[in-house]
Amino acid sequence: EHGTRTSFPAGIQIRSQTDEKDWISKFTGIDFLGDGTGVGLSTANRAWVQDCRFTNWKTAVLCYGDTWVNTLDCVFEKNGTGLYYNSTGDSHSDTRFTGNTFRENATAVLLEQVAADLRMDFTDCLFEGNDTDIDNRCRQPVDISQAIFQ
Repeated sequence: EHGTRTSFPAGIQIRSQTDEKDWISKFTGIDFLGDGTGVGLSTANRAWVQDCRFTNWKTAVLCYGDTWVNTLDCVFEKNGTGLYYNSTGDSHSDTRFTGNTFRENATAVLLEQVAADLRMDFTDCLFEGNDTDIDNRCRQPVDISQAIFQ
């Protein structure tokens, strides 16, 4: 309200008690402010994250289990790892990861395991001052043709 944003100083973990794969948790306009430890958003269920800021986490967003997470127009700044994928499921919802800013992270994007063989689209993303921009261990198809690296 009135230009202010909600801030979370502690991490959030999403883990459904059911096998419902159609649910998508949506986060919009939230600042996740860490202390250099822990995980900002850890999810074993599908999530849509837009216009959020993740600052100073060991891992900002962790996608694990058999799920899919999208981040759009988010800022990942001064984290150990910005976006970390380690998922065995193919319950994808969207291939866009567009408009994100990855600044001064040790690793901006870590793709350890992504079960869905879809091209992840990083159009209009800014990678600036990271030690490693994209660590694509699983050789996931990615589109970085319209991303900016500085």
